[in-house]
Amino acid sequence: ARQMRLTRAVVAALLSVTAVNAQVQSPTDADRGRIAGHVVTAYAELASDATVILGRIDDQGLRIQTTRTRTDGTGAFSFARLPEGRYVLEASKPGYTSRQLAGTDTASTATFDVGPAVDLVEDAQVLDVQVVLRRTARIAGRVIHPDGRAAPEIQVVVAQRSSTGGTPLPETITSSRFDGLYEITGLPPGEFLVVAMPGTRRTGIAGNDSPPFAAGVRATVEGNRPLPDQRWAWYPSVADANAATGVTVLEGVDADGIDIWLLPAQRFNVSGRVLWPIGLSAENIVIDYGAPGGTHSDVWLVS
Repeated sequence: ARQMRLTRAVVAALLSVTAVNAQVQSPTDADRGRIAGHVVTAYAELASDATVILGRIDDQGLRIQTTRTRTDGTGAFSFARLPEGRYVLEASKPGYTSRQLAGTDTASTATFDVGPAVDLVEDAQVLDVQVVLRRTARIAGRVIHPDGRAAPEIQVVVAQRSSTGGTPLPETITSSRFDGLYEITGLPPGEFLVVAMPGTRRTGIAGNDSPPFAAGVRATVEGNRPLPDQRWAWYPSVADANAATGVTVLEGVDADGIDIWLLPAQRFNVSGRVLWPIGLSAENIVIDYGAPGGTHSDVWLVS
């Protein structure tokens, strides 16, 4: 009889624990304020192991809270127990992004649309959100002085064509290297303008120890422009964004050779022939050039 009483007590305790767990893990409670969906590629492939960022947006459109998760093998993700409010979803994985160009406007600076927005009411469930990933690409080239020398440490940023000519995307800013080469990576498909910004070092955005690049570009665009002798040069070499040539970036296809000549762009052609002493043509000769008596300014490989 004593053993039966103990058994009944154990069973009652287990039932009590089970009831408590059932109450805590109730589907109704767990699903309150839930946003879920899938991440797919532009070709309708499920994107597994993608990073998904859920950002809560305030009335000014600023993120006030972010949460991260990863998709499972089917590309699914879920965020539970969310308070009501407006949210935006962003996804990424190596070589892919959910960002895309936003609509044009008259703002001095632009940002990418990172992904779909969701308005969540209290205790609601939005379970069919789809976040689309597209393969990223790059724009790369050289920044060149008017006399043909490589232009190092020049700020370069891509912009979106707009009613004002071009609105820079501060998050894409980079600097040219010692040899004038620059590279802007992680770009979604779209048409971009490319601008070199001499003199922006004076606005305090050239180094890592200076204010954030985005703030520096915004300040420059809104009135703190470079000195008159340091005009912005829009690709390929114009002072007016309306006259600039757009660079079309296709999904996953890099746009290389986008060279920007700083203003005023004085271009000259020098041609000739290199011969061996016996009169035979020479192939694949490296030619350097520069000021007379000075060090070479650049190197070209010609055939």
